Amino acid sequence: MKRIFLFLVTNLAVLALLPVIFITHVIQAPHSGLESRLIATVKRLAGEAQVGMPEVGIFDAAKMNAFATGARHDSPLAVSSGLLRGMQRPQIQAVLGHEISHVEW
Repeated sequence: MKRIFLFLVTNLAVLALLPVIFITHVIQAPHSGLESRLIATVKRLAGEAQVGMPEVGIFDAAKMNAFATGARHDSPLAVSSGLLRGMQRPQIQAVLGHEISHVEW
């Protein structure tokens, strides 16, 4: 019974994240200094962790949040605009480092 409950809760959480994934702006080519720093930081952290470079995106949300979906190197890693506005560079790097830990080669 516990397994069924956890399965249902997990699937509901995934469904709740789908709208966020679809409104995430995936950075193909950086258009600002902020996007350039974000890409450079993720690239450096991925290199240090010896994992592939994930897609990087920004989603519009006032709350500070970040996620990495999936365990493949091409799975997206996204941060909220609120996180980028509300944290200093060392804090953002720490959050990105945590998210990189979810990405595998």
